[in-house]
Amino acid sequence: MIIFGNGADDVIDLVGMAFINERDEVITGANTFPAYKIAAKIMGGKLILVKLKNFCFDLQKISQRINKKTKIIFICNPNNPTGTIVTKKEVNNFMKKVPDDVIVVFDETYYDYVEDKNYTSVMSSLK
Repeated sequence: MIIFGNGADDVIDLVGMAFINERDEVITGANTFPAYKIAAKIMGGKLILVKLKNFCFDLQKISQRINKKTKIIFICNPNNPTGTIVTKKEVNNFMKKVPDDVIVVFDETYYDYVEDKNYTSVMSSLK
């Protein structure tokens, strides 16, 4: 459930190499950290970009794009470069819609900078 690496790019590359195969679909926001796109492309995955809603990840729209080819969903929370967040309630509702065989990566690299009281790290949800 937790991966340590030499920076976020390294961890994202490791996740991509471990789980993305050719033609697997990788879903992320249209305006987010570019390393997700690079990892999908390097491994031959098909990138599905979902427009942001008010500069924020639209978890409802992302859940609607999940299909049998979906392998990984990258959620940058807080998002880089917009600085927006998804709340714990939004994350919980979203995760109920994600099939067990789809990997959801929550990149919380910038959590130290969040001052919004509605933000909760997904670390609190791990068993």
